[in-house]
Amino acid sequence: MPTLFASIVAEARLLWQLAPRLRFLLLAAGLAGLVPGDPGRVAAMLFLLALAPVLAESGARERLLGTLPLVRTLPGVPATGFVSWKAAAALLLATALAAPTLLAFARVSPLRALAFACGLTFTALAAVSLGALSGGGRLFLGAATALWYAAVNGALDYAGVFAPQPGLVVPAAFALGAVGALVIATLADQARGARA
Repeated sequence: MPTLFASIVAEARLLWQLAPRLRFLLLAAGLAGLVPGDPGRVAAMLFLLALAPVLAESGARERLLGTLPLVRTLPGVPATGFVSWKAAAALLLATALAAPTLLAFARVSPLRALAFACGLTFTALAAVSLGALSGGGRLFLGAATALWYAAVNGALDYAGVFAPQPGLVVPAAFALGAVGALVIATLADQARGARA
């Protein structure tokens, strides 16, 4: 019988397999984050941009395909906390792909590494939460692209990589906001399940 962790890993692998066009860009950007200085920061920025479409529909995929009742009955998939399970898989994929960049940042600036981890957390949790709440990936993809564009232009450094000197307040606030969205999406999912 599959365990919860095994089912999270399987879901993360499925997310990876569903991104054939972006997987090499994600790998390249994740590894390019090892380059010190500004090139590593730019690679992290590109990583976040490429990660958004990979995760955009992750919270709504089963509902979009009509397989939600079937997936909920699979071994290892939690009966409650389905949205949190999806978020854990998205965060696992994002963290695994960004691990070289996170390690490179941690070696040079632990503050930047922590801020980048907050940005990854925000991206993964917001993708799943907004997908689960809206029933698709467009809301998250539009919001993530607009936020990325704003960050590149000097506003709202939500991942600690867009400014030369990283800060932690804004990335932590975005990560906490995404946790709040995850709680709301989980409650909405449970309410939908109770009505079904």
